[in-house]
Amino acid sequence: MSEMKCNIICMTGSQERVLKENISEQEVCKIKGAIKTIFEFMNEVDNYTMLQGNSNDFLQYTENKNIDIEKMEEFTNLNRMFMNWLNTFYVWIEYHERYHKTVFGKLKGIFYDKYPEYRITYYLRRYTTHQSCCISKTSFALTTGKISYLIPVKKILEEGDMNKQTKSDLRKIESTSSNIDSRELVQDTMKIVKEFQMSLWKEEWGAVVDALKELESYIAMDDVSSTYIVFNDEKIRPICISNPIGYLIQKMSLYSELRDLIR
Repeated sequence: MSEMKCNIICMTGSQERVLKENISEQEVCKIKGAIKTIFEFMNEVDNYTMLQGNSNDFLQYTENKNIDIEKMEEFTNLNRMFMNWLNTFYVWIEYHERYHKTVFGKLKGIFYDKYPEYRITYYLRRYTTHQSCCISKTSFALTTGKISYLIPVKKILEEGDMNKQTKSDLRKIESTSSNIDSRELVQDTMKIVKEFQMSLWKEEWGAVVDALKELESYIAMDDVSSTYIVFNDEKIRPICISNPIGYLIQKMSLYSELRDLIR
C-alpha cells in the first residue's frame, strides 16, 4: 500500500505553484483543526445573526398598526414569530454548550443567575414546546394607542414545571402586573444576549487568532492565490485553506464588536 503524500499548492488563475512538498499527517491534522476552529466561530456568528433576525421580525410585526387583533390568525402569527425567536434562542444556547462548553459554562452561570429575563425566556421555550402558545391577551393604551401582546403568568404557573428560581420570577410578575409583555421580554432578553455574546467572542478570539496564524503560515498571502492541500490519491478532495480566512473577514464585518477584535 503506497504512502499518502500531500503538498501545499497555490492557484493563480490556471497556474499551479507548489508551496510545500510532502507535508506530514500531523501538519494536515493541525490545518484541519485550525479550519474547524474558524468555521465554528463563523457558525456562532450565524446563530447570533439568526437570533437577531427573528427578534427583529417579531418586534417589527408587533409595531404594525394594521394588525387586526380580532382575527385569530394574527395571534397565530404573533405566536409563530415568538416561537421562532424562542427556538433560535435555544439553538444559540445549545450550540455554545456543544462547541464552546468551557467558555460558555463559565459565563452562563453569571448571566442565568443575574437576569430573570434570561431564565424566563429559557423556560418559555420549553413551555411552548410541551404545553401551549404563550401570547393570548392584548391590552390597548388609550393615551398612546399602543397595543401590548401579553403572556398571562397565572396560566404558565398552573401548567408549567419550572424550577424554583423561575417560579419565583414568575410569581413576582404575577403579584405586580399578572402578565409578561412579550415585546418588552424580547427587547430585554436581546440586550442580555448581546452582552453575553460580546463576552463570549472576546473569550474565544485568542483561539481564532491561533488558528489564523496556523493557516497563514502555509498560504500565499498575496490576496490573489487560492491555497490548497492536495493529495496523491485523486479520490481525496483537495482542502482549500485560504478561503476560510476570507469568509471569516466577511463575517467579522457584520458587527462593530467583531471588527474591534481585529484591530
